[in-house]
Amino acid sequence: MLDSEVIRFTMGNKALSARNFMPTAVVTLESIPGGNADSHTIFSQERGALVERLGATGLRISETTLCGDKAELVNYDAPRMGKIPPRKAKTLLVTASFGGNTYVATVTVQTTDPTNPSYTRDADAILTGFQILPPEAG
Repeated sequence: MLDSEVIRFTMGNKALSARNFMPTAVVTLESIPGGNADSHTIFSQERGALVERLGATGLRISETTLCGDKAELVNYDAPRMGKIPPRKAKTLLVTASFGGNTYVATVTVQTTDPTNPSYTRDADAILTGFQILPPEAG
């Protein structure tokens, strides 16, 4: 169903479904040849894709780090997509250089009930617990 080379992992929690939507977490990973790609340019391109391809609005950006690498947390409103209702989303963007390549990982959590305490706790655990490790580290 998710025929994509960049999507590496998805999960959802049916118990937290609200307004005909099951909260989900999606992890993507892309590789850019060369270990010196500019993280600010990459983050700008990723945010642009959220707006242009997804139709995201109300982007709120927080700069951070993850495993010592530059990262951004982007909060936004995702629009209706067919049967998928409008929802609140957070995407963690991180770049890391390993073995002469720059890797771009994203972790997105989304829900139609962002004030649900269980969702908030779980989403925070997913976003703060995510790690990016060199390919040989598993």
